[in-house]
Amino acid sequence: MGWYESNFNRYVEQYAILWKHEGQETTLISMKEQVGVALEALSNHLVEDNWTVLGMEHKLKDKIYGTGFTGYIDMALERGSEKCAVDLKYGGSKKYNGYLQENRDLQLSLYSKFYGEGSFAYTAYFIIAEALMFTKDPRAFTNARDTVQGDMNALYGELWGKMDNTFSARMGELKDGEILVRDLKTEGLTTEDTVKGDDYLDMSKDKGNIYHK
Repeated sequence: MGWYESNFNRYVEQYAILWKHEGQETTLISMKEQVGVALEALSNHLVEDNWTVLGMEHKLKDKIYGTGFTGYIDMALERGSEKCAVDLKYGGSKKYNGYLQENRDLQLSLYSKFYGEGSFAYTAYFIIAEALMFTKDPRAFTNARDTVQGDMNALYGELWGKMDNTFSARMGELKDGEILVRDLKTEGLTTEDTVKGDDYLDMSKDKGNIYHK
């Protein structure tokens, strides 16, 4: 933790200078302790499962449905020929673990496919505020707080199939002169606006999104 102790103030001055204002002393101390605990937990996970950090904000460039795709993996890991994409989140452990359990982690599925380069890479969420690791596959992090029951490759294959079907359906609507418009003032999706069926993405669980044709 020597590196953290020597660099914390420098990063605060660069990215969170408001914490150094008068009256923010308690917040600064609390945040330093919280991030320190999270950093130690994350480091332990990497050491325990023999992961090496390839890079932070690791850039991915590829094509999806004929369109250029660029993404940035918060923490890209390597372990021999194996790879893992870790998404760092400050909070929201219930939300992000829910994405994994319900096979709705769309962003991670993109990282998994494109970072895996021919096979699906392991994926995980690390929640800073609670120092918790959630992973799609227990082979990635043996001491993760929670893992998904099921084969990662089969689950991501299923999710990509749903994305393919949903994309094709939406493109068909566009060809018929229909378009969906997002409205942030309401919650949920109206039944008539959803693409129905188990073979399509179910966006009705995404609160704050409603689409009108």
